[in-house]
Amino acid sequence: MLIGNMEEVSKNLIIVGPKSSGKSSIFSLLTTGSPNTYYDNGTCGINFGFMRTQNSVQKKVMNVYEIGSELENLSLIKTILNNDNFESTFLFLVLDFENPYKQLSYLLKYISNLQKIINEIIDVNIVENNIKNRIMLYPSNKRPDSVNVFPIETFVIGNKYDALETIDIEKLKWLCPSLRYFCFVNALNLIFYSSKKKETINS
Repeated sequence: MLIGNMEEVSKNLIIVGPKSSGKSSIFSLLTTGSPNTYYDNGTCGINFGFMRTQNSVQKKVMNVYEIGSELENLSLIKTILNNDNFESTFLFLVLDFENPYKQLSYLLKYISNLQKIINEIIDVNIVENNIKNRIMLYPSNKRPDSVNVFPIETFVIGNKYDALETIDIEKLKWLCPSLRYFCFVNALNLIFYSSKKKETINS
C-alpha cells in the first residue's frame, strides 16, 4: 500500500498457547519492548497491540494479537484471519517449560486444532500457494516427501527455558529432540526463550 510517497507494509502475528505459558509476557515484549513480570488470571478473548518501524521510503507495521488460553478460544482466530491476509500472517505457539512433561501433548493438540480452523476459513488454493512459496525459500533444504508442511508460518516458542536448569536433565533428554523432530516434519520453526536470559530476549 502506498501512502503519499511512502510504502506501508502490514503483517499480522497471532500468539497462542496453553494457560500460563507466558503469552502475555511475549506480547508485552513485542509491543512495548519489555516483557511483563506480573501474574494475572490470563487473557480473556483477544489482546491487541502493534510494532512499527519506519525509514524514508517504507513504513512497516506488525499487528500483534494474543489469543486467550483455552483451546476453545482458538476459534477467535476466525475474527483475524481471512483469505486476504493469510499469506502475511505468522503464528507464535508458546509452550511452558515450567511444566515440560505436558508440552508435547499441548503442541500436538494446538497444531491439530489450528489446522482444522485454517481449513474452515481459508481457500484451499491460497493455502497450497502459501506452502509452495515457503518451500521455495529453502531450496537447499532437502526435506523428505513425508514432511507435512504446516500451512502457515509458525514459530514454536519453548518459553521459560531457564526452568529446565532446575530439572533432572536425564528425565528430559526426550523433550528437545522430540520437539525438534515434530517441528521438522511439520516445517515449524523452534525457538527457546526466557525473559530471564538477555541473550534470548535479544534473539
